Amino acid sequence: MTPAEWKTICDQITDEMRAHTRAFVTAISTRTGSYPKLVGSGAYLLREGQGFLLTCEHVANQPNLEHQFWTSDKQLPIREAFTLKPDPIDAAWSTVPDEMWSGINHASKAIPYERFALKHSISDPEEVLFFRGFAGENAYYDWVDYHTPGSGYCSQEKREVQHDPRILEMLWEPEKATITSQTTQESREKMKFSDPAGFSGSLLWNTRFMECHRAGHAWDPGRAVVTGIVRRYDPDTKTVLALRVEHLRAALEGDLSS
Repeated sequence: MTPAEWKTICDQITDEMRAHTRAFVTAISTRTGSYPKLVGSGAYLLREGQGFLLTCEHVANQPNLEHQFWTSDKQLPIREAFTLKPDPIDAAWSTVPDEMWSGINHASKAIPYERFALKHSISDPEEVLFFRGFAGENAYYDWVDYHTPGSGYCSQEKREVQHDPRILEMLWEPEKATITSQTTQESREKMKFSDPAGFSGSLLWNTRFMECHRAGHAWDPGRAVVTGIVRRYDPDTKTVLALRVEHLRAALEGDLSS
């Protein structure tokens, strides 16, 4: 596979994963003044028939939090208390009441828990990882509406880990990022890549593209599985640090089953 062919493939994977995950994610904002301010990213999870909003503990600890269903322009206050799992887990989740799901028109969906891998494991060191979240530098209020455009990224796992073994590292160098072919001209002109603050709480996906490719199977984004949750960016190693999914599952199952 030539570099040009690989670039074309990554372009396709990114665009397909962006579209596939759009309904699962939400910006999380705090309202301490007249309009919201973005503080992190979150995802909707469905486990045993109950919907949850999942994010990082350091995001959930902020006051007066709100989220927003996809295709709705209404900011919804998060009234249900978060279950908080501080560092070294740094995860949190809150029940999304059924009446909230059905109370307004929207197109958001919850990720079935079955799509969370049992543990982080990639079959090929070249496997493509993906996350979609909301950077604070791209959120803005135009005196009419509050806008939180999301962005999605594909990259690969760093092979030599320098952090806690519970953490996986995804290579992320924004100055080397390329914009995919399906990105609109308006987004190309507005989107910034310099500050990753706000991505905390984004789910990290193992696309399983290389796994399918090596096995001779056709790939589609429905084959992807959640393999971690993004905690922060480490500028020293130029990696996005994510908690491995097995530790996230242990926290979720230990609490929700008790």
